[in-house]
Amino acid sequence: MEEIQVPEDVKEGHFAVIAEDDDELKRFIVPLSCLTQPSFLRLLEQAAEEYGFDHEGALTVPCRPSELERILAERWAEERGSRIAGGGGGGVHKWGSCNKTSLRSY
Repeated sequence: MEEIQVPEDVKEGHFAVIAEDDDELKRFIVPLSCLTQPSFLRLLEQAAEEYGFDHEGALTVPCRPSELERILAERWAEERGSRIAGGGGGGVHKWGSCNKTSLRSY
């Protein structure tokens, strides 16, 4: 069985996503918890319609990078708010990958 190489910047619990709109491309490393967010799931549906399922490498979604940044920031704010409202306890979720200062574009 062939071993799949994962880029070093994709940490456990995360995956790479490329936002593509016309000539604009930007690569993001996002947490798996984004897979439960309705707006992100809509992007996945659009990606399936536009690109199909037989695709290697990073997941590509058909949207402006700024729109994906907004979706990720929205999710980060929801997570942060629920931890604060819940007393800040529970597991610590590392949303640094959704922070604009740590997004990597290629």
